Amino acid sequence: MIPSSRPEPAGLRRTIDEQVAQANTEIAMDLDPAIAAFRDPRTALLLIPPPPEGTPPEPRSLSGEYIVERVPGTMYRRFTQKLRVNSGVLEAKELSVFADQVDGVDYTIIPFDPIGGDSPLSGDRVRFASTDLAGDLRVRAGPMLAGKKTFVAQ
Repeated sequence: MIPSSRPEPAGLRRTIDEQVAQANTEIAMDLDPAIAAFRDPRTALLLIPPPPEGTPPEPRSLSGEYIVERVPGTMYRRFTQKLRVNSGVLEAKELSVFADQVDGVDYTIIPFDPIGGDSPLSGDRVRFASTDLAGDLRVRAGPMLAGKKTFVAQ
């Protein structure tokens, strides 16, 4: 059977282009602030390892995975999960985060300002209290990643 060659319906290409542009705008609204924070030379990176051995991972949801130029690893859009480590729990809700392997460990990575006036870092702890990120964890200095200082959740 030979497929029929019908003309493209009027306006179909324009409709598709408009829908793609709208979707790209919505994605950029979620990703661009996190990308800017990652690329900001003042920020450090919080590295959150998988849960302690024997602890099942919490359910997670996200609305997409992206590879971003000049940012290592993968970026998760609208990431929601309770991230458990020995020192506590960090709850991410609809947050754009990064994920990458560092020294053989898979980390969830969150940029943050370690020295600003509203810095969540105090001594060996980070404390977040916003609608999209909440929790209190002990941290230690970690390896440099993409030229940035890191703190590893304990």
